[in-house]
Amino acid sequence: MNISPASAHQSVGFSIDNAQRLDLSNAQKIHIAEADPKTYNQFMDNMTQLLESTHSTLQGKPDNHPDNLYAEVVKNGQVIATLYNSGAMQSSNAVANTMKGQLNNDGHGPDLAQRRAEQVANTLGGEIQIKETALTQTAHLNQPKASWQLDKNAMQADPLYANLLKIQVARQEFLNQQKA
Repeated sequence: MNISPASAHQSVGFSIDNAQRLDLSNAQKIHIAEADPKTYNQFMDNMTQLLESTHSTLQGKPDNHPDNLYAEVVKNGQVIATLYNSGAMQSSNAVANTMKGQLNNDGHGPDLAQRRAEQVANTLGGEIQIKETALTQTAHLNQPKASWQLDKNAMQADPLYANLLKIQVARQEFLNQQKA
């Protein structure tokens, strides 16, 4: 198959045919500490989120852990949808596209998983196989929920954290100079 440059650009969803080179010869670098408040705050928020996500671990089992299976919808020996005690559903893109806009979103937990399994089985055919790990709604509500735990010591030992502290000091010095 031969792909022309024009069709290659179109396949990624945008065209660079009218792109123009930016002249950065007169651009000046500024330290983030001297940026406008919106840019500075956005940068600091993003870097803080990056640090926190890097140094956080999931405590407990996520919704899509195999121990949290509620049911599978099986058609012709193939699993076409997997439902979890949380009500979340996992399927192929083809199944998801077919069910788009049709899946019940009311409620949560095993009750939602059951309704969704029935919807998939009724729409696409197939049999609902309830798993041994399926919970009742009450049991699901009483389960401990997975949560994220931030390791503050590890975060504070990260060189990026030290750099952010330096930026905060530089920002304060910059603002003090602006007042003077």
